[in-house]
Amino acid sequence: MLSQIVVRLSMLPASWRVRAATRLRRKATAPHIRSLIGCLTDADDEVSGAVRDSLAAIGPACIPALMKSLAGGLPAERAAAARMLGHYGMSATVAVPVLSQCLTDSLGTVREAAALALGQLGPLASSAAPRLQRNVSDNDRAAAVAAIVALGQIGADAQRAIPLLIDRISDSDRRVRDAAAKSLGEIGPSSPDIVPDLVQRLFHREADVRAATATALAGLGSAASSAVPMLVQQLEDQHVSVRLAVANALERIGPAASVAIPILIRMLQDKEWTIREMAARALIPHGTAVQRAVPALIPLLSDGHGRVRLAAIEVLTAIGPAARYATDAVFELLLDKHPSLCEAARQYFLRLSASLADFTPQLISHLNSAETPRCRAALVAIQALGPTAAAALPDIYRRLDDTSLREAAADAIGGLGPVARTVVPDLVERLMDSDVAVRRTAARAMRELGPLVRQERSSLINQLSDRDPLVRKLVAQALERTRE
Repeated sequence: MLSQIVVRLSMLPASWRVRAATRLRRKATAPHIRSLIGCLTDADDEVSGAVRDSLAAIGPACIPALMKSLAGGLPAERAAAARMLGHYGMSATVAVPVLSQCLTDSLGTVREAAALALGQLGPLASSAAPRLQRNVSDNDRAAAVAAIVALGQIGADAQRAIPLLIDRISDSDRRVRDAAAKSLGEIGPSSPDIVPDLVQRLFHREADVRAATATALAGLGSAASSAVPMLVQQLEDQHVSVRLAVANALERIGPAASVAIPILIRMLQDKEWTIREMAARALIPHGTAVQRAVPALIPLLSDGHGRVRLAAIEVLTAIGPAARYATDAVFELLLDKHPSLCEAARQYFLRLSASLADFTPQLISHLNSAETPRCRAALVAIQALGPTAAAALPDIYRRLDDTSLREAAADAIGGLGPVARTVVPDLVERLMDSDVAVRRTAARAMRELGPLVRQERSSLINQLSDRDPLVRKLVAQALERTRE
């Protein structure tokens, strides 16, 4: 009872009221729920946030009271109740009729909140699609955007809204255009016959409309393949936003857009880095068919923008063995400060491993460098190449004694597979070394070798009593892997 009172008293410190709201979630009786709902519109964001959290924690038991507030509360309370109902997912399906009625509310904030809640229910709110369609032209722009977004979230059951959404592509409000483009992409795959209507707008006098149209076509994916010739024409558009949207659409359409390859390769040299990135991404779905792009992609591996470098390496990886001439430049990305680029470079070595045997001498050279980061990058590449880099084993083994590289060396030994059997006896010796760091490295390498150290199970079992917990953990993992 006290918490019900405290949470409502705005003159009290917010921290008290937050604690009161939190306590009320533990009881969850009808009066407690009503007290919480009454504070959804509290002026203090911290308090209203705590109230929403408590109502969410209580769960679907709140739905009847929220529906009652939605039907008869003050405007702000109706909007807050609608927003809250959207959080309950499938359980809130029972509220769809009431939320649908709110789409005709006199206040735009209520219409907006109701549309957003229906959108969160997705296909379960399909019965509200006709009313949402009427709100696509709502004079309140926020309410119109919410209705458009909700129709997209409903999906295929909102197909009748497609003509309205296509019309909204040309709206003067960017929020409306962008929402319509996204929703068409979500509804459209089930209605590929909308492509001709969209294509007409690819040549609209307004650049924003052309860009929004390309975005809608991107959402259709391969279903928009008939639009490829017109999209290719727009790759030469003078507006960056249009070229970006078109390149994205061609990427999403995939192999059916192969006619665009020559222009996309030229765009790799565009002065705008966003265009270089998107052109590269649009080449990814074509894989080996774009091997002629390799000379143009190699310079992008040292581009000043990380996203361009990432897109370039992903294209080269998709091309496969025909991109092996880029390996020197790709190796340098293993030294990049961005983890995503280092991982992309590792994936390149993994994907092309069978065709990179002739790169092993360079890796050995890097492995013997005085620069620790370069040595570590070489070990990462060797681990990815696996048996292909077998010639590097002696140099890797020496790095087990390097305090800053021993873990990476252990992983690289594991990556070599069967060819590393020759060092297993030495690893067993190291497993009993007085230096805990040496034992840890040996246990790690044996774990990575897995089934290849099955004959050394007795030695591993003996080390389960090692005084170092990490050694014991690594040994246990090694034993588990010997059963594979």
